[in-house]
Amino acid sequence: MKRLLLLLMLVNVTLLAGGKNILSGRFTRSELQAILIQKKDWKPFPRIQDRAGWDGLSSAMKRQWIANGEKHLKYQWPSLPASTTLLFVRNGNRSAYEDIYFEKRDVLCALVMAELFENKGRFLDQIGNGIWNICEESSWALPAHFQQGKHPDGLPDVTEPLVDLFSAATGGMLSWIDYFYGERLDAFSPQVRKRLLLEVDRRVLTPALMEPHFWQNVSFNWNTWICSNWLACVLLTEQSQERRTDAVGKILWSLDNFLNPYPADGGCDEGPSYWTAAGESLLETIELLNLATHDRFTVSEDPLLRNIGAFIYKAQLSRGYFLNFSDAPPTMSVPGAMVQLLGKRMKDTLMMEFGSYYTQEDQLNVENTHFTRVPLQLFANVVADRTPKKLPLLRDVWFPDNRIMIARDQAGSDTGFCVAAIAAHNAKAHNHNDVGSFMVYRNNTPVLIDIGSGTYTARTFNQERYTLWFNSSAYHNVPLVHGVAQHEGEQFRATDVVWKADDEQAGLQCEMAHAYPPEAGIQRWQRTVRLNRNVHVAVTDSFVLTGKTEVVEHFMTIFKPDVATPGEIRLDANGQVMVIRYNPDLLVAAFEKKDLTDPEDRAIMQRWGENIYRIQLRSRQPIDSGMFSLEIAERKRSKSGQ
Repeated sequence: MKRLLLLLMLVNVTLLAGGKNILSGRFTRSELQAILIQKKDWKPFPRIQDRAGWDGLSSAMKRQWIANGEKHLKYQWPSLPASTTLLFVRNGNRSAYEDIYFEKRDVLCALVMAELFENKGRFLDQIGNGIWNICEESSWALPAHFQQGKHPDGLPDVTEPLVDLFSAATGGMLSWIDYFYGERLDAFSPQVRKRLLLEVDRRVLTPALMEPHFWQNVSFNWNTWICSNWLACVLLTEQSQERRTDAVGKILWSLDNFLNPYPADGGCDEGPSYWTAAGESLLETIELLNLATHDRFTVSEDPLLRNIGAFIYKAQLSRGYFLNFSDAPPTMSVPGAMVQLLGKRMKDTLMMEFGSYYTQEDQLNVENTHFTRVPLQLFANVVADRTPKKLPLLRDVWFPDNRIMIARDQAGSDTGFCVAAIAAHNAKAHNHNDVGSFMVYRNNTPVLIDIGSGTYTARTFNQERYTLWFNSSAYHNVPLVHGVAQHEGEQFRATDVVWKADDEQAGLQCEMAHAYPPEAGIQRWQRTVRLNRNVHVAVTDSFVLTGKTEVVEHFMTIFKPDVATPGEIRLDANGQVMVIRYNPDLLVAAFEKKDLTDPEDRAIMQRWGENIYRIQLRSRQPIDSGMFSLEIAERKRSKSGQ
C-alpha cells in the first residue's frame, strides 16, 4: 500500500508541474529512471584505490590531514548514556549530549581524510572503531528533535528511527565512507560494512522514502539539509534502481516544496549562516543530481536559484561580519571553495569572486553534517580557475520580499559606514521580534548591533523563546512604548515600507505601529533609517500615541557608552569615537551593562565578548506625539585628542 501511495504521489507531482515545480516537473518517473545512472556505473569521484586522483591533490593539504588524523590514533570512542540523553527534557541542556555526538563525527572525518590521503592502512582500525561506535548509537537524531517522533519522552524509540537533520547527515557521511573505502573496510571486519549499510537503510533510506515527514513540506533548512544527505545515501548505498528512482522523485518533490513558496529575492530569513544549511544545501543537492544524471538538472538561468545563490555575498556587511537578524551569528566560516564552485555553476562572477576570497589552496573545511561537500570541493579544482579574490560589498542591497536593506558609503569597500535595517514581520524562521531594527558598522567595526542568537537550549524553541532577552524587541534597536515590547506573530509587522537609494543616500522607511500589541497604545510610528553617504546615519521616529506615556529608545552596542554630555552619546569603537546625537530637551540618556549569566549567554560571549550594553534614550516626560531625530557619526578628534 505504501508503495502504491508513493507512486501516486510521484505521478501527481508530474501532473502539477508548470510554472513552479522546477525540479520535480522536469521528468516523468520513467524518464527519471532512464537518466539516473545506475549504482554500479556511478563513479563520481576517485575511490581510495584510484591513487591518481588522490595523489594529484595538494601535498600541503595531504600533510595537514595526515597530521590531523594522527592526533586521533589513540582516541577512546565514548558512548552516549541514557542519563546524558535525558538532560534535554530534565533541564533543557543540549550541549552535554551534542558535544560528545559531534566530537565523534569530527574525529571519524579526520581519520577518514588522513587514510584517503596516506593510503597505508594506518588509520583503518580507528575508522572501523568509529563506524561501529556510531552504528551502535540508539539514535542518530538529537534529543532536541525527539519531539518530532511519536514518543517524545526524552529517549528515542529504537523501533521507529527518526529522520532529522543529523540522522540524515550521519547517513550521508557513512555512505561516502562506504563509497571511498568499500571493500577496504573488510580488512578490519566484513561485519563493519554490512552493519553500516544496514543502519543507513534502517535509519534513513526506508523511513525517508516510505513515511511522511514534516520537513518534506517546509521552506526552511530542514528540507534541503536532509534532502542533500538523503540523496547521498540513495545514490551511494541503495541497490535497487526502482527504489533509487522513487527516492530521487520524492526528493525532487520535497525540494520543490522548499522552492515554490520561497521569496523571489532569494533572501534567507534565517540569516547567512543558515544559508549554508538551506540555500547552499539546495544547490549542493542539484550539483549531486547533475553528477548522477549527466547534467540533466542544469538550472543556472533560473532567476530564483540565482538569487538564492547570490544571497550569501549580498548579505555581507564587511570583511569580518554578516547580516545577523534572527538567529544568525555576526560572523561565520564561509565555505569558500564550495561557494566558488556553485558560483561557477550558476554563472555568477561575483559569487565566484566572493568564494575565491575565502578559498585557501591548502586547506579544506570538512563538515560531518554535509560530507558531500568534501569531494565536491576537492575535485572541482576551483583553485586552478584563478578566479580573482574579491569581496563584492555591493553599495546598495534591497531584498523586497524579506524587506531588508544594506547600504554602504562606497561599493567594494568596508571603509566608512555600512547600515542594515529590517522591516519585515515577527514570524520569520528563527524569528526575533525586531521590526524596524537596524545595525550600524563603521570601518569594519560594529557600532550598533543585533545580538543574534544565544546557545541553543530547550527554551530556544519552546513556549519560552521570547522570554530570552536577546529574542525580545526590548534588546533590539527599537523603542519600548508604555513599557510594552513588540509581539511575535505574522500579524505583528511593518507596513507602508519604502526603500530608496541614490548616489547621495539610501534609506528604509516603514510604519511600525502594527508590530506592537494594542496595550502599547500606538496609533502611528513611522521610522526612517537613512545613510547619508560619507556623512552620517540618520534615524527619525515620528509617532502618535493614544495617550501620554513614557517612550524609551534602545540601542545595543559592545562599547561602553559615555553619556556625560547632554545631547551626545560617545562610543570609543576600536579607536574611532562614534557619537549618537539627540535632542536633550526631549530625551535623557542612560545605559546599562547586560549581565550574561543565563545558560544561553555562552554563545553570545563567544561572539561579542562579555561587554554588552543597552543604551536608553528616555522621554523626559510622558508624551503622546512627537518626533525623535538621531544622528550617528564619527567624531573627529581635535589636535588635543579630545
